[in-house]
Amino acid sequence: MTIEWSVHPSARIAEDVIVRGRGRITVAEFATIEEHVLIDLGGAGSGRIDLEPRSKVKFGTALRCYNGSIEIGLHSTVGDHSVLYGHGGILIGAHCGIGPHCVVTSSGHITSGLDVPIRYQGEVVAPVKVEDDVWMGAGVRVLAGVTVRTGGIIAAGSVVTASTPPHFMCAGVPCRPKRRRRPDPEVP
Repeated sequence: MTIEWSVHPSARIAEDVIVRGRGRITVAEFATIEEHVLIDLGGAGSGRIDLEPRSKVKFGTALRCYNGSIEIGLHSTVGDHSVLYGHGGILIGAHCGIGPHCVVTSSGHITSGLDVPIRYQGEVVAPVKVEDDVWMGAGVRVLAGVTVRTGGIIAAGSVVTASTPPHFMCAGVPCRPKRRRRPDPEVP
């Protein structure tokens, strides 16, 4: 098996997208993969990328499955020059905005051994889930095992090391809930 493509006729994939590895890529109706995007499925044949309808992967982004999976939900956008590492699986829900230069990783290095260099101790994988209607500002980092809950806002430059509550604005290094989002009384 090399690469199994399923691309809806209305989807748009730039001519210079780089695709490596083996696995499956699904691009639904009106989904877009812009210029200079790297898709690395991994070599084992189990890498998977799924772009739901009207989702968009913007200029210069890297989707690196490492034999895991990356799913981008309905009408969600991954901003320019972002990197998603899907070793343990990444699921981005519907209507999400992931800002430019963000990094989402679903794995981490084992660091417990002192007699072996860290890079040779292996990795632990843990899925990342970004639920529906989440907005992440520029330069956000989301680490393995985290769930960013529905309606959340993650401020630019934040490092998300733990799951966030729904409908909260969160910020900082490490990222912490700052205030609950409330309906605007001026908006009908």
